[in-house]
Amino acid sequence: MSSNDYKDFNQKNPYLAAKLISIFLEKPVIFLGYSLSDENITDILEKIERVIDSEDKINKLSKNMIFVTRANGSEERMTCVEMPINDRRLAFTHIRTDDFSKIYRALQYAERKIPVDFLRIFKEQIYNIVNSREKSDLQLKYVDFDNAIKDKDIDFVAGVGMASTSEFGMKGIQGISARDLIRDIVFDDLQFSSEEIVRALPLLVKATPTYTPVRKYLKNCNSVIEFTEKQMVKRLGLSSESYIGKIIKSNQIAKTVKDIVKYEDILNNKFYDENKKLDVLSVWLNENKRFENCVAIRNELKENYDSWIEKANFHNFKRLVCIIDEIENNDLYPQQSYV
Repeated sequence: MSSNDYKDFNQKNPYLAAKLISIFLEKPVIFLGYSLSDENITDILEKIERVIDSEDKINKLSKNMIFVTRANGSEERMTCVEMPINDRRLAFTHIRTDDFSKIYRALQYAERKIPVDFLRIFKEQIYNIVNSREKSDLQLKYVDFDNAIKDKDIDFVAGVGMASTSEFGMKGIQGISARDLIRDIVFDDLQFSSEEIVRALPLLVKATPTYTPVRKYLKNCNSVIEFTEKQMVKRLGLSSESYIGKIIKSNQIAKTVKDIVKYEDILNNKFYDENKKLDVLSVWLNENKRFENCVAIRNELKENYDSWIEKANFHNFKRLVCIIDEIENNDLYPQQSYV
């Protein structure tokens, strides 16, 4: 805010205070680089506090106010501080750091929230359109979004379409999860390009650091990729051997599979439960790294996918799938650097 902004606020404070209360109570507000003792800030807070009529709103205001100030070489920290505002003491969150980029990086993952009142209106309008019995009321037109916002004759815009059609917007790329990629390694039916998935990988790996398969998409991506995210770099450091190392008694299992020629012998072993079969299959495949073995085991998982998921621990299942992905798309494929 400039000095003129503060001057305008003082002249129009009843109206602006009411607007600011609405904003401060609905969503968090970050004061970046302002001192907690800044006279202009305290003046605004005093005017807002005078018109708040309940203790609940005061508490909500406190929770939503975040001050970020320079640490000036001191240790970074986040604390709760109290400030005297009129006759009250309000508690606010205080973050001290000399690196504001950390705040910006944290904010980039914050998703925009849609007000409930807006959703109610949207629901009501959709309901009225769908349930209209008069053809004269069905004034519907398909246009792309860019044209829709330019068309002055359109009073209401809604997007409705099948999840499988790209034109109407499939399941949002940010809506997929590591579990979706696990299934795609088995079925190869995820309706996104490798380029789209690779762009989403840092966020997916952030949510599921270890068991997010990545090699298939990196191998098939035609773009030059550079990852700097710490968790993504760490994920790229994992290998088929890394996953084998997470299996209990993997060294002992490796000795037992040396005499196993066909993976079917593992599936037919009556002494193994489903989880044991998955672990032994993982070690056997790592000892017999061939494309045809990857394909055969993947087909076995595909044919009995629901059964495997139901009877086995999904942790063991996704580990085997990540091993298949690593062997088929990394170990048996010319490696390249993505970092």
